[in-house]
Amino acid sequence: MRRLAPLVLLLIPGVLAGQPPTTPNRDPAVALAKKIADDVSEFRGLPWKREVDIASYDMGELKAFVMKALDKEMPDARAARATRALKLLGLLPNDYELKKGFKEILVEQIGGFYDPEAKQLRIIDRGTVEGDAVAKMVERMGLSAQDMDRTVMAHELVHALQDQHFDLERLPLDRDDDDDLVVAVSSLVEGDATLSMMGMMMPGVDAGTLFGRAKQLALTVKLMGGLSGLAPGDMKAYKNAPEMLKERMMFPYLGGLLFCLQAGQGDKTFKGVDAVFSLPPLSTEQVLHPEKRLGDEPDWPQILEPQFQDGAARPIYQNTLGELFTRVMLETGISKRAARTAAAGWDGDRYMLFEGEDGADAVIWLSTWDTEDDAKEAFTALQLWVGHRNGQKDDVSAAGIISRQGIDVSLCIGIDMAQAKELGPAMLRAMKRRERTTLPKRAAK
Repeated sequence: MRRLAPLVLLLIPGVLAGQPPTTPNRDPAVALAKKIADDVSEFRGLPWKREVDIASYDMGELKAFVMKALDKEMPDARAARATRALKLLGLLPNDYELKKGFKEILVEQIGGFYDPEAKQLRIIDRGTVEGDAVAKMVERMGLSAQDMDRTVMAHELVHALQDQHFDLERLPLDRDDDDDLVVAVSSLVEGDATLSMMGMMMPGVDAGTLFGRAKQLALTVKLMGGLSGLAPGDMKAYKNAPEMLKERMMFPYLGGLLFCLQAGQGDKTFKGVDAVFSLPPLSTEQVLHPEKRLGDEPDWPQILEPQFQDGAARPIYQNTLGELFTRVMLETGISKRAARTAAAGWDGDRYMLFEGEDGADAVIWLSTWDTEDDAKEAFTALQLWVGHRNGQKDDVSAAGIISRQGIDVSLCIGIDMAQAKELGPAMLRAMKRRERTTLPKRAAK
């Protein structure tokens, strides 16, 4: 779910690949996009290699298309399993369903998007959106629909330029088993487009001036992030979403923008950003701490590969939290400051959902940390987190059993205490790890 706050809400390209609706173009909207295309190209410093396909559709058609695409990218069975795992980790309330929440948010905040598969910029016909949440917000801010469209188009035209020069299809934006990697790569794509868009909203500002104002802009962005929950007053689905979902939507824009500001500091142009497209950040850790990707010795994430004995139960769902969502998880039980400090030592993780014979769910989370001191700090933070959950559950084992071996930490949830005390350390001993230094290969379509 693409989100840019507080002015406008957008959509993520990886979710929206597929065949476009068949509604004919509506000339005013298309003409406006074509009018600003050259300005976007000049500001971003990337020439058009070919004319971008631009089409306009009414709101009903676009919503139906987005829902169909979401069903393809997030099948019901996978979404249900993800929901079950995230609830055990405390990242979703017990009464919240991940896919249903996604759909409700998408329906209320469609603004426009570039589809890298169809190579088309898709614009909403503003004549069909009177009274919707986005239109109300824009009207309340004293802006016109054209102001809003110009902003959305500038952002999305940057995506079209990225695609022509860096091939967005090669990026793992739709991977379904590594949310940390997807959010990290999305942060480069969205941060670049957001930075360009913001620069174009400032009269008389060129790229050099934009990067020269990095500190002031960074402060503004951090303030925007802090106010994100207050911005969309008419957007109840977003406002009522759990923090994990809000971060998933907001971070690629604002966290990505801060990352791109750092990438362009060398010569105060977009050349530094261009260079990172050859190998984007591979973890949210590298986005949160740009020096861990942009420095002379990058801190590459560890890929953890759990091992299972013959006849042992196999997980029905796996994914990776990364530093960002590890922090969000810890924040459900300890202070934000303590969670941020503990999560900062992250080096890799993998969580797995298991289904017992009785139908009960269990989660095992394996993690590795930069140093043994970082692992001890994470262990202590998890003890406090489990203690908080113990106060909310009758079954202590449902809250979590923690183990540590050197730089590795395990968390077992929903498993008998005696079994968890053996299983956690055993899985830490057996797991394999490898450093991720390249993008994973895309699966053939």
